[in-house]
Amino acid sequence: MKAYYTLNLVVGLLAIILSLVLGEAGYVAIAVAAFGIFLRKRKLDEREYQLFYKAGYYTLVGIILSMVAVYMLRDYKINNIKIDEVWFQLFIGSFYFFNGLTGLMMFGKTEE
Repeated sequence: MKAYYTLNLVVGLLAIILSLVLGEAGYVAIAVAAFGIFLRKRKLDEREYQLFYKAGYYTLVGIILSMVAVYMLRDYKINNIKIDEVWFQLFIGSFYFFNGLTGLMMFGKTEE
């Protein structure tokens, strides 16, 4: 599961950075997340399910914080790209980033 959450973390960072640098072309980074299907365990035990859902709850908190940040910074421009133009990509990127971060925090203590 560490590889799955590491991929999510990397995809999230790439999506956020490429969205701010390239604009709509930053969607390409999200396509890399499709490889996560091959990295995830097929059969989870009861403890792993609990950690999986706990990581999901913490991801939700991160998404809400990123929504507030994007709303407050919506008029700023980075590389002549307004935050308003790439808000959806930033939300998707922040979902992958926070999901990877919280998943690594939850599963990092249990796996060797």
